[in-house]
Amino acid sequence: MKPNSNAGVPVIRPREDELAWSALSRAAAEQSLWRAKAANRWFLGFETPIAGPDLGVRGIRHARWVVDGADIGPRQVVLEHSLFPYYGAFLPDGAWASWLTKLPQSGRGVFTSLGINASRVALPRALRFCPACRTEDELRYGDPYWHRSHQVPGMLVCARHAEPLHRTSIPYRLVRRHEMPVADRERMYGIPDFEIQSEDEKAILVRVAELSTTLLGLSAPVPLNGPGWGDVYRRAAVGARLLRGGRIDHAAMEELMRSGFSERLLQFLGLAFKPRSESSWVRQMFQNSAKKHQPLEHIVLGLSLRPALGAYPWELAAIRWACPHIDVRADIAHVVTMDKARYASDLKTWNARFRCACGIRFTAYGAGAPGPDCMSVGRLIGMPAWYGEEARRLLGANSSLRSVARRLHLDPKTVLRVAAAREKPAVGKQVQEPTADQLAWLRLRRKYPAEGRGAIRKRAPDLYARLYRNHRSWLMKQGTAKDCVPSSSRKVDWGERDGELADSMQQSISHELKRLPLRRVTATRVGRLLGSSSLIDKKLDKLPRTRQLVTTACESVEQFQLRRLQRIEASAERNGQTVRPWKLMRLAGLRKGTVRPATLDRIKAQTR
Repeated sequence: MKPNSNAGVPVIRPREDELAWSALSRAAAEQSLWRAKAANRWFLGFETPIAGPDLGVRGIRHARWVVDGADIGPRQVVLEHSLFPYYGAFLPDGAWASWLTKLPQSGRGVFTSLGINASRVALPRALRFCPACRTEDELRYGDPYWHRSHQVPGMLVCARHAEPLHRTSIPYRLVRRHEMPVADRERMYGIPDFEIQSEDEKAILVRVAELSTTLLGLSAPVPLNGPGWGDVYRRAAVGARLLRGGRIDHAAMEELMRSGFSERLLQFLGLAFKPRSESSWVRQMFQNSAKKHQPLEHIVLGLSLRPALGAYPWELAAIRWACPHIDVRADIAHVVTMDKARYASDLKTWNARFRCACGIRFTAYGAGAPGPDCMSVGRLIGMPAWYGEEARRLLGANSSLRSVARRLHLDPKTVLRVAAAREKPAVGKQVQEPTADQLAWLRLRRKYPAEGRGAIRKRAPDLYARLYRNHRSWLMKQGTAKDCVPSSSRKVDWGERDGELADSMQQSISHELKRLPLRRVTATRVGRLLGSSSLIDKKLDKLPRTRQLVTTACESVEQFQLRRLQRIEASAERNGQTVRPWKLMRLAGLRKGTVRPATLDRIKAQTR
């Protein structure tokens, strides 16, 4: 094995639109590591296989990832060299951030959480490539590689060249998970994955490919304007007049989709309609259910409702917006993201809200195709504290009010208001004196301690009505009759209970140690036998003798393994037999992967 660069740390240099899985396979080939397990050991330090091509980024923190001579972090690798931005485009913000952090460490559960396992959308049958991209890669780099955009479900043509993607003989879900096939001329050979029969079919597939590429370029989830995506599509269906009796006409909706997508294409994508079925995926898309829909379902439905949607929400999210106040403070990072957007189909206008990393929140509006060129900045709806400091600094430097307003892109009156605003000093919680009605209620509580709120209300209904109207929260905090009943003065003698429980536990442990077949003696097992599991779990700090017995008499896994070995050794010694290690382990019921070090040393010493 050749030594790695950078003092033993693997250096991976991914290319444009390359899967991290592909970059790793190329790096291993450069090290002459043709066996997959050896490559995993070189990259991760152990032989556990990495996930498939789509989300195969587990363990990327074990290497240096270099692009154009600069190191990039795990977050950037996940966003630019895996399919996570596509699969996670419609996740909530919290789930997106959580998986973006966890994926470089462990991908366990990601396919279930993203809805891939339960999805009806057909995954690619094999790895795919574009012949034109392959030729360009060979001219530019000298060898081809696996593009991540070519492996997106439902993407059947190359978004760059509008040519059909070809299917190789390498399965998309590898049978031997340790394998990482390197892209070359021999492997990049195959037939078109889908036979395009008309120009209209090709045009719709090119549009699907463009939208899928847009989702791949996201750095944050698509902002949701409403309780769920079902509301977004219902509003679009109303705008498209797809109603029947006040409800969405799903039959008309399906006919509208068939006008753009052929039945053969929908069948290939796994999105064929179920006739007169309540479980049709189109019907489910109009509901705010917890079911996770795949991005391809959003794309297909969005293409059909495009005239009513105006534009796709993810197209807005993918636009690189500029902070309108970037020249106010150049020393602060200005990264703008969109919070929400709404399209008025009757006025053909867009309204959107944005937030910048500098703390500014603003609105924008416009007509036609949304974008920075056709949308005008509206008003500021949130300003950070430094804005007031900047206004006071400029005004204090003898600048005119109008020049400060132009500098800060604000109205002169707004400048004065922002400059006058100061942070309110923290004020301690003030204790208010009880009112006469509250004192009267407390006197009734003391007079009738066994009665609750309802009984006292009957004694003084007018007083209760005034308190309910003026001091409702205080009134609701007053206790009920159950709280007024004095507690019992009987106390538990924990010393006596500790002695009884310790004696019973000692007898139970002695009986368990003699019992056949052998069972591990644990506090949980003994507690169940005595019917005192809850007492041992919750009150062990008040039972010193019992706690000491649990610590000393109960067995660890290692002690239980040694006890099983001792029993087998004693039996072999009585019979004058010599037992080999493998047989000793089998008779003791031990498995190789679970044997503790002390047990293993005992086995080796016994068989010498």
